[in-house]
Amino acid sequence: TKVAGASEELQAAMGLARAEALKLKLPVTICARVGQTCGNETSWNNGFLLFQDPNGNGQFDDDEIMLRTGAFDQATLLITSEAGSISLLGNGRLAGGAQQVFDIRGPNCTPGGTIGDNGKRRQLTITASGRASVRRTAC
Repeated sequence: TKVAGASEELQAAMGLARAEALKLKLPVTICARVGQTCGNETSWNNGFLLFQDPNGNGQFDDDEIMLRTGAFDQATLLITSEAGSISLLGNGRLAGGAQQVFDIRGPNCTPGGTIGDNGKRRQLTITASGRASVRRTAC
C-alpha cells in the first residue's frame, strides 16, 4: 500500500508540475528533498519539493514560490531516480529532453523476485513530453 501511495503521490506531483509550467509559461522544478532544500542525490526517500523556478537553476531560491512538498516513510520505501531534480519548461516538456524513471519499492523487494511480488515495486516514467505514468514491475 505504501509503494502504491508513494508512486501515486509522485505521479500527481509530476502532473501538477506540468500543469503549472503550462499555465505560467515558466519552468517548474521538482527535486529530491533534503530538509527544505534540493539535494544533489538520486535518493528521493526524504520526499520532494515542487516549486516555480523562473530562473531555471533547479534550486529553490528565497524569491520563488513553493507549490507543494511531499515526504515519504523512509523506513518502508526506497525511491531512486537517475536525477536529483526534474524541471519542466513553460511548454510542459522536460528540460534536457530525456525521459526520467523513478524506482519505488519496499525494503523487502529484492532483484530476482517473482511476478507475485508485483505490489512491492513500481516504476514512474516521465516522458520527454512531460507526461507521467506508473507501472507495476516484479522485484
